[in-house]
Order: sequence, then structure tokens, then C-alpha cells
Amino acid sequence: YAMFIHKGAYENLKSTYDMIGDWIVESGTNLGDKPMFEKYLNRDPRRTKPQNLKTEIYVPISSLYIENSWLYKKNEWWIYYQTLSWTLWIRFATAQALE
Repeated sequence: YAMFIHKGAYENLKSTYDMIGDWIVESGTNLGDKPMFEKYLNRDPRRTKPQNLKTEIYVPISSLYIENSWLYKKNEWWIYYQTLSWTLWIRFATAQALE
């Protein structure tokens, strides 16, 4: 899985999904056959300002080729991916680690 973090209102999730789609196409990443899912990180979204909401988006991948910087931190692999218009920090995890 590649994990993306969306920070902001749920109504703006589409723009993050569009960015993820762009990354998939530009990086040559192949999607896996597991389900995609979201994890909502705020304890009570009704009491959280929309701009402070955080959502993790998990996208299954089967293969990946990127020539950018990798970072290994706290037993997790991260990649820094940048285009002219946006920057992504992506965390990778195995399905077992997510259980």
C-alpha cells in the first residue's frame, strides 16, 4: 500500500484523489488488487475545524518505479515525490502491517 495524507475539509478529498491519480500515471505505478480505503484520524470531526481534518488514503500498489528520494524512518519506508505543481510524501506499508 501507498499511504497519502489529506489535510483539510472532506469536501476537498477529490483534489487529493486527482493528485494521487496523476502520481500513479506519472510514476508508472501499477495498482494492486486489494481494496483502497480511508482512515479518518480526528477523534471527533464535528468538533474539528475543517482545515485541521486529517485523512489517510491507502492505495494498493503492485509495482513501483520512481527515481526520487527514499527515506527509512521509524520502521517505515517513505518517498518524496515532486512535480512542478505539488509535492507528495508517501508512506509504504504491507497489508500485514495494516491489520
